[in-house]
Amino acid sequence: MGDDQNSGAVQLGWEFPFWDRVYRQVFLDTDGWMSFSFGGQNIGVEPNTYPVAVGAGQYRDATIAMANLDNVAGTDVYFWTNGQDMAVMQWLANHTNQYEVILYANGMGKIQYGPNAAGRSGAVGVNLGDGRHGWYISAADNNRFVEGYVWAFGPAGAWSTWLTADPTEGTLAAGESMDVTLTIDPADLDMEEQDHYQAMLHFLSNDPATPDLVVDVYLRLGIPDPIHYVDVAATDNFHTLTVTDVTFDNEVVPLGWEVGVFTPDDVLAGSAVWVGGDPIEFMTYGAQDDVPGFAANDDFRFEIWDPEADFEWNATATFAEGDPTIWNNGASSALTLASFSVVEQVLAMTEGWNMISINVDPIGMYAEGEGRGPDIETMFAQLANEDGEQNIDLLKDEMGHFWSPAWGFINIDFWELTDGYQVKVFNACEAVFEGNAIAANADIPINPNWNLIAYFPNYALDASSEGDFYVLSPIIDYVQIAKNNLGHFMTPEWGFSNMEPWVPGQGYQLKSTAEEQIILNYPGEQRHVAYTEPFEAQTGHWTAPLATGANMSVLIHSLTGVKVEQGDQIAAFSPSGLLVGVSDITGGNCGLAVWGDDPSTESLEGLARDEAFRLSFWDADKQVERDLGVSVVLAGRGLAYEADDFIVVDVIAKSVVPANYFLSQNYPNPFNSETRLTFGMPEAGDVSINVYDVAGRLVQNVMKGRMDAGTHVAVVNGRNLAAGVYIIRMESTDFSVSHKMMLVK
Repeated sequence: MGDDQNSGAVQLGWEFPFWDRVYRQVFLDTDGWMSFSFGGQNIGVEPNTYPVAVGAGQYRDATIAMANLDNVAGTDVYFWTNGQDMAVMQWLANHTNQYEVILYANGMGKIQYGPNAAGRSGAVGVNLGDGRHGWYISAADNNRFVEGYVWAFGPAGAWSTWLTADPTEGTLAAGESMDVTLTIDPADLDMEEQDHYQAMLHFLSNDPATPDLVVDVYLRLGIPDPIHYVDVAATDNFHTLTVTDVTFDNEVVPLGWEVGVFTPDDVLAGSAVWVGGDPIEFMTYGAQDDVPGFAANDDFRFEIWDPEADFEWNATATFAEGDPTIWNNGASSALTLASFSVVEQVLAMTEGWNMISINVDPIGMYAEGEGRGPDIETMFAQLANEDGEQNIDLLKDEMGHFWSPAWGFINIDFWELTDGYQVKVFNACEAVFEGNAIAANADIPINPNWNLIAYFPNYALDASSEGDFYVLSPIIDYVQIAKNNLGHFMTPEWGFSNMEPWVPGQGYQLKSTAEEQIILNYPGEQRHVAYTEPFEAQTGHWTAPLATGANMSVLIHSLTGVKVEQGDQIAAFSPSGLLVGVSDITGGNCGLAVWGDDPSTESLEGLARDEAFRLSFWDADKQVERDLGVSVVLAGRGLAYEADDFIVVDVIAKSVVPANYFLSQNYPNPFNSETRLTFGMPEAGDVSINVYDVAGRLVQNVMKGRMDAGTHVAVVNGRNLAAGVYIIRMESTDFSVSHKMMLVK
């Protein structure tokens, strides 16, 4: 066909809806336009005319223009219809440049550009001819007429099954605004065919400043890879998790939040991106060779990450009934996750001294201009009565800085969230704090020597020696001693602990042997750890004295001269007979806190610095008290009080004079370097205890001299002896006895 030639009416064979009109025929022109009602010539597309009807009468007709092919000879125009719901029109300018319009019965139209289409003059334009409906895009606008581009138009929902807008049209007065809701629904998209989709949403108006406002919309199908929880090492061992719901403050989290799964040792062993309402399935990996990961029967620990705030939150899992709640290779579990930004912590305090901390960052309790921590007076204003009288007598930090409400004095600038505090209250009370939960494994700096630290987890952690001091396991090599408000303590070096599990709300003292600052991150939650409040004193013959705010720790390494039974106790007394410490005996040894005097009171509650104290034993079976003597000081300086000091002693029970001479079998036997024997004398006299080899040669004099009547302990030192069998012999005026003992090395 020649230049600017019109095909005349061509029948579609079906009805095409064009805004509020319906057409059954089209007119095609070689200049690169088509109309539903005009069979003439010389239609041009001008930016200042759309969507207003322009020019002569033909511009009032429904028109689709895709390029200005004027003065191009030899344009071929093709038309095809299936007679039911689709028609295709093609322009082949100069027999090479390809242009195409496709119409569908649902009102959708597509304008496509093939090879050599770029660079043509003209524009894309659609006009109903009623002065209200139409749009226009310049040919020079971002070079949008390129091969592969498809311009689609039509009623809402017709041309895009995954992106719809509501409303699609409207009228706004100057200064007004309107919300347009975009709905993305990829249900009908084929991810295997294509996983990336892009659309440009055009807001067309008669605003001369922005007649065409474009919003780019991108869609990617499938589950995206995490960008935060990325250090996951895959192995051949895995437990599959299906997370069906993730909520934050009881609301489903937005698309893009991430889930991280950690081992009890805080190894990231699985992660996924939350993609909305559909469940996410992913693997959590077990350890293999040198790759860390879960071990059989390990507990899971969950976090969720908010990408907008760039913050990690601890999450609580609720597993589907019957599904495994612990990690096992080859298993699978379904669960939901819940986290909260604002949580409530109730801090219970008993009358007298307490050691406290909080695991929330309280809201509304910061002083103006102070971002390091909340204001202490604001935090505890809730404990004042109606007359403004504070229930707090004294509050102090690890450096000795303090707050005395009665005297209106405070030299603590702010509450350091990573620290614990000592507080003395007149009456038992509770303080309530609401705030953002602090992550259970958040960093706690530990300085050399003594620290008073916070406890962040919202669960209990084992502090027993049988449990390998789990609560401090990440830094256990640097822990000399740690203790709670009752003076119960752990000492890894001596393999001892009488501490209850560590619990929220409590502060703890810790002495570090590290030469520089280290970081404590509390480990993950354990199963079957009892949650106990460390407020109950022992019950028995002696009752533990009240905490005075300062104590020293005494470890009874061994006790000889008595048979320890259930209910036995060891107590400490001042020279005046004041009870200053008591502990039940378990497993043959015990640890007790020996309390110093409280300088904030006028009464005497404990020991003064360097004051000596004595130890007594309660024999529950015989219902008698017996004094204890120190046979060996293994660590420390002996029975003299010094706040935060630590001593280890072996003790012997002083008993009534035995009726007969005796020498017990040495213990332990066999022994490696040192062993002990108990011997008794019914009356004072000379005694010797010697060690002989099997040939009868004297190899060591253990004891020789005059001894008082009573029960005594002898110690054999085998460090300079060869391994083998030896004879230990005791001789007194009217008594002699021998035992065999074996030294091994």
